[in-house]
Amino acid sequence: EEELDISLTADYITYEKIDGEDLIIAKDGVQLKYQDIEVKADYLKINLTTHLLFASGEVLFKQNETEMGTKI
Repeated sequence: EEELDISLTADYITYEKIDGEDLIIAKDGVQLKYQDIEVKADYLKINLTTHLLFASGEVLFKQNETEMGTKI
């Protein structure tokens, strides 16, 4: 398996296995950095099985010089 160089910080981070899927759930002050991508959010769920990411609350997405944000 390929290793990913990801930095994830938050007040609360947990790993859960739900319905056979591996999930990382982070809450409050979430900051994720991967290559040239940075995501800040109130809540973040990473599905390690499907490689999908879900963010909610006040969300900021930054890649290179492109920055987008909203309250979801």
